[in-house]
Amino acid sequence: MGKINGWRDIIDYPIINKWPLEGLEKVLFGASLDCAWECCNYNQFNNGRLCLTLSGGLDSSLSLGMIKRAMDHGALPIQNPFDIYTFTIGQTENHPDIQHAKMVTKSFSVNHFILIPDKHRTERAKERLKNELSSLGEDIGTLGVFMLYEFLKEYNVKMVIAHDGIDELMGGYWIHRQDAPNEEKMEAAFRNLWGQLKEKHLIPLETIAQYFGIRVIFPYLQKDVVECISRIPVLERTGHEVSKIPLRRLAEKYLPREIIERPKIGFCDALKKF
Repeated sequence: MGKINGWRDIIDYPIINKWPLEGLEKVLFGASLDCAWECCNYNQFNNGRLCLTLSGGLDSSLSLGMIKRAMDHGALPIQNPFDIYTFTIGQTENHPDIQHAKMVTKSFSVNHFILIPDKHRTERAKERLKNELSSLGEDIGTLGVFMLYEFLKEYNVKMVIAHDGIDELMGGYWIHRQDAPNEEKMEAAFRNLWGQLKEKHLIPLETIAQYFGIRVIFPYLQKDVVECISRIPVLERTGHEVSKIPLRRLAEKYLPREIIERPKIGFCDALKKF
């Protein structure tokens, strides 16, 4: 197994013009396997479960697909397919996050736990954030993360795989794509969003996770993944019409077409009406 580096080792790398899709798949598969193995080695605290947050979108679904394939081929110390546990949050049962996550978990035959926060849970979370983690603010994204990790705590989860960072690396946001094919402007957008990742997303996430006694591990922020994707020219990572192009090509081997072609829905949007 490779070394788990985590987001604290993120760094920029020079662009190269020739890169094989098979090489990217190998790196992503290896990172997913390493993170899953790390969670398995955490068994005495995680009760033998491999736990992931799952939005039903491309990023988390591909990670789950790679882990499930590794498990099915005996590359993980797990024998029972129901040792994988996934967790999704959404405003209603009909929210796309929940519907697509259900589709994915059914196709992979893994356990799926859904949180639809009621008014009482939401108000209680707001109050706890205000009184105990006031430095994080009370925006809807922070609130959603808080309630999701509170939900994980209720299931005695001690370690979870999350999927932050791949949008910043692969060009998942409209700001990455809006100026395509102007490479200079696109590179500026990549640098800007990558520079915000730590302070805006990772530190608040880990602060909340630690509050609930949970360790988070990020397959898309492993050092080899960051290096590999950072070397892909921005115009080959994302375009004006389609984002995260290499990731979608890889996902064809692992996921239903509906998941691959699903429009992006941000995490905080899972708690908004659609």
